Formats: sequence, C-alpha cells, structure tokens
Amino acid sequence: MKQHCKECKELKEISEYYKHPQGQNWVLSRCKECVKRWRRSEKERKMARVNDNKRSKTPHRLKQLTKQCKQYRKENPKKYKAHWLVNNYYRYHKDERPYQCSHCNGWWQIEMHHEDYNKPREIIPLCSLCHKGYHKWSIEIDKTKMITISPPG
Repeated sequence: MKQHCKECKELKEISEYYKHPQGQNWVLSRCKECVKRWRRSEKERKMARVNDNKRSKTPHRLKQLTKQCKQYRKENPKKYKAHWLVNNYYRYHKDERPYQCSHCNGWWQIEMHHEDYNKPREIIPLCSLCHKGYHKWSIEIDKTKMITISPPG
C-alpha cells in the first residue's frame, strides 16, 4: 500500500511513514524523512535561542550593556529623569496607574508618552501600537487626556 507525503508530495510505501492512531491508514501524513528534517530544523532553532540567551548573560555582554545604559543616561538626562520619575511614581501608586490607551481605548501594553521632557510629570497613556504610530507615522492624539502625576509628599 502506498500514500502521498503531505510535505514532499512523493508517493511512498506505508513502511516509510511513522505509525499514528489518528492518521489515514494509521500513519502520519508526512514521511519519515520529512518528519526528521522538520524536527532537526525545530531543534536547531530552539538551540539557537538557548545559546543567544546564554550569550547575552556573559560578563562581557553585561559589561557592554551597563556601559550603554550609562552612556544613554549621560546623553539624555531629561528623558532618563522623566522615565525614572514616572516608573517610581507608579511603583508606589499602582492603583492610580492608567490601564487604558487614551487614543484607542485599548488595554494592551500601556506605555506613558511624554510630550515635553521639561515637564516630566505630564504624561499621556498610550498602548504600544498607538505610541509607535505617534512617533513613526505621526497619528494625532488627544492632548486633553494628559495626566499630571502629583509630586511626592
């Protein structure tokens, strides 16, 4: 008895397929060679991800990342201060954190947009898509929905 492989489209003997109780003729729809090829590529992709994660945690890479962070803070002190201020405020006032985009009313991955870094307490909550759209494609956002976080004290 013969069957067509779903992957390579060749007509092969049933003995060249792995057995499977739910498959047609009690075998898989892909031949053994195609299954092996697919499993190898999946394993290689997984190993590449594992190796990338290990590589990112080497002392050399961690040192490089620290250096880049310090350089960014030095080059953008107003941005760093504004991000730090908002993050610390919402760390201690979780119940006040906005969970809805002021543009599309979405609830997914809310980011805080600063219109002016000289006013670090004024923010507009945007989902990541609207925030990206504002910077990349210049979509209009309603600036009347700006939130002012209160100073500590």
